[in-house]
Amino acid sequence: MKDNQSCNSTITIIVMCAIVFLVFTFCYIYLYQAESLAYLQHTLSQGKTHYERTIGAFIITTLAVLLQYAVFRITGLRKRGHALTYFPSVLGLTVLTDVRACGYVSHFWIWLAPLLLVAWVALAWVCKQFETYEPGKDNPGIFSRIMWINLLSMAAMLVFMITCSNSNEVLHHRLRIENMVVKAKYEKALEVGRKSLENDSSLTMLRFYALARAGKAGEEFFKYPVSDGKSALLLPDGQSTKTLMMNPKIIKAFSQKKGRADYQLMGYLLDRDLDGFAKTVGQYYDTDSTAIPRHYREALVLYTHLRQHRVLTYHDAVLDADYEDMKKLLKKIPDRTQRESAVRDTYGNTYWCYYFRREG
Repeated sequence: MKDNQSCNSTITIIVMCAIVFLVFTFCYIYLYQAESLAYLQHTLSQGKTHYERTIGAFIITTLAVLLQYAVFRITGLRKRGHALTYFPSVLGLTVLTDVRACGYVSHFWIWLAPLLLVAWVALAWVCKQFETYEPGKDNPGIFSRIMWINLLSMAAMLVFMITCSNSNEVLHHRLRIENMVVKAKYEKALEVGRKSLENDSSLTMLRFYALARAGKAGEEFFKYPVSDGKSALLLPDGQSTKTLMMNPKIIKAFSQKKGRADYQLMGYLLDRDLDGFAKTVGQYYDTDSTAIPRHYREALVLYTHLRQHRVLTYHDAVLDADYEDMKKLLKKIPDRTQRESAVRDTYGNTYWCYYFRREG
């Protein structure tokens, strides 16, 4: 009876650990690291092959499970140390998904991974020696002490995998946007990191391209965090502003043809060149019309208020009132840091916030 109870408890431990690992690994590869793996494959194949999300997740998960099974057959760990049979698979997944901006995994794994494996072998050996002395009687099922020891060990290893792999939020956003843009899914690309404040010049460039493709550049660009890099950040330069998998020539070609209006006008706004903007906007929009995108209207209102000698005068009742309120807020707060924070909280999705960010 005791032997049957012990056997049932062991089987329950093995099954539960397998389910946890299988489900977590597939979701981790499919939902979280798909873009990282696509980037790694793109780099290794020099762009000649394409990573397929579902097939890739299935193959990698299967290989990880097969590796664990082989380790289990070799070590025979069944009781408190059973979760340790998953460590080689966890380590392999961690190394595989620790993809950096260069397109390769971190070089420090060359020496760290062998050290971790040596430590794991020592720990697995100790656990195997103690299995002989462990009591055979234990409450079977998910409420047993041995079960929770294994599940906590699994949780620790999975946290290790998430922490030590590619968890760079900006890099993930860049890769996901590029993946969506290549598939012409511009609306989905614009949902990536919409509520995040993390940003860099390359992410700004990619978002603007997606917005321009979706016809929303002049309406929504400043609703996202925008890096201070002037008009140069709208186009890839191969250094501080660049794509990871996309051909940068695609963006440059679009900016010179279909997207010329948005790239030229937004370039003036990022350079804070209101005079150049005012002289050019009439080439693309009727300034007497209300059909001008919001950010361009904000720039025209700002130009009208700041310039005494101007090439055009533009008024919008709502925006004029908002601008006057913002001016009062600017005068009310003398401290620059507090002033910028207050403007960002109230007018953070406007061109005005960007324009005054480095003023006085």
